[in-house]
Amino acid sequence: MNRTRFLLLVAALGITSGCAFTPQVVQIQPELDIAKSNIGGGAVVAVYVVDERDNKELGRRGTGAMKGAAITTEQDMATVFSDAIVAGLKDKGFEASAASSAAAPGHGALLRIDIRNIEYETSMGFWTGGVHVRGSMKGTASKSGESYDNFYQIDDEKRVVVVPGADSNAQMINATVSAVIQEMFNDVELFEFLKN
Repeated sequence: MNRTRFLLLVAALGITSGCAFTPQVVQIQPELDIAKSNIGGGAVVAVYVVDERDNKELGRRGTGAMKGAAITTEQDMATVFSDAIVAGLKDKGFEASAASSAAAPGHGALLRIDIRNIEYETSMGFWTGGVHVRGSMKGTASKSGESYDNFYQIDDEKRVVVVPGADSNAQMINATVSAVIQEMFNDVELFEFLKN
């Protein structure tokens, strides 16, 4: 590598690493791939979401070698998940609504979602750094004294040469949140339970 290219690379790393010390607030907007259908047949489903994460911080910006500023969101994650899941259930033909408590509805099913983890983390490699974004949640469906539960998780890693900027961070976090909710919508057994 010639001297000019080396200096340009060092300058680029210096500029982007400065972003690591600027706090970031992410807007979470899950995007699901759900084909409209009538598979739910109008079955009633109440959706109750609990954010069980110990730390509401999503992660820290940085290079892996050093931790930078916090990545947070001002949104209520339980509401974000609930809105996305209710909309997805409606697209599948269910009569879905958000529940204000975990009490079983008078009729129909209760789908309880426990958000366990949404985490952004960086690591340092020899030539590149790693960005790891993880998400997990537990889904428990219950009706008429019966229940079905499953655990959904996503663990995504990207190798990067420079510290990701705010747009890249937001994109990766949103992709992980979307993917973990999508995992639930890909659970055939869950939907067999809810519609019967």
